[in-house]
Amino acid sequence: MNGGADKELHSIVLKDALDEIINACPDIKNVFLFNKNGEVEAGNTETSPVAMIRAVTALRYIIESSESAGEVETVIVEGSEGKITLNCFGQHYLVTVTSENADIKYVNLLIRVIIPTVLRLIERFSSAPTAQPEAPSLAETQIPAQTETQAEARMEPNQAVTEEVEGK
Repeated sequence: MNGGADKELHSIVLKDALDEIINACPDIKNVFLFNKNGEVEAGNTETSPVAMIRAVTALRYIIESSESAGEVETVIVEGSEGKITLNCFGQHYLVTVTSENADIKYVNLLIRVIIPTVLRLIERFSSAPTAQPEAPSLAETQIPAQTETQAEARMEPNQAVTEEVEGK
């Protein structure tokens, strides 16, 4: 598979995982994932691409401003109608927007189990060799036709002599 196809497949897998997180926890209104370069890799169906890009721009500013305190692990912004949470998973950041009544412990449990698992699986499959030698099938294996001389060569010596004497 080429790089473009890999990237598209990764995006589909991540999008499906994000949609399933929302299905499991309807209190999550929006969720998307971007990498450390600021490229949005996937978002749920309900999140507009423009909103994701604007959020990434603002969040990257917060991340860069906070680097003096060390690597950013989590950023939470509380508003009157809910929370925006930024979680770091290696080279990726996950942004979730939850309603004010969301069960944050459940949301965090889902996110901290599902997202790292999906990212590891994608990494594992993208680094796996794609071309593997195939074993020949039975249809491809040619079995030579048996000729009379081959059959005679396989006869026991006594059997050949007996057949000659009897006139076969």
